[in-house]
Amino acid sequence: MSSIILFSKKLLAPMSTRVPLEVQEVFDKLAESQGCDRAKLLREAIDLKIAVETGQSSFEHVKKAKNTSYSSVFKNVFKKLGLILNVKKA
Repeated sequence: MSSIILFSKKLLAPMSTRVPLEVQEVFDKLAESQGCDRAKLLREAIDLKIAVETGQSSFEHVKKAKNTSYSSVFKNVFKKLGLILNVKKA
């Protein structure tokens, strides 16, 4: 019976996946022991890897990447515009 279930899991797995079924099962067992599903476990692992490598969470990384107020280039442009306006006033 278990070989039938294993065979059906292989059929239901997407063709584009590059992860062997055995690895998926290990992740599923680990996720079940943590009380979550495989996708959540992988998201948390990716967030942890980003946090370890960059020293900030992935949310902070995305926020800083999208928010131009963190960009030194953006700040420098406004400083230069301010200097130009001050020169024109004088």
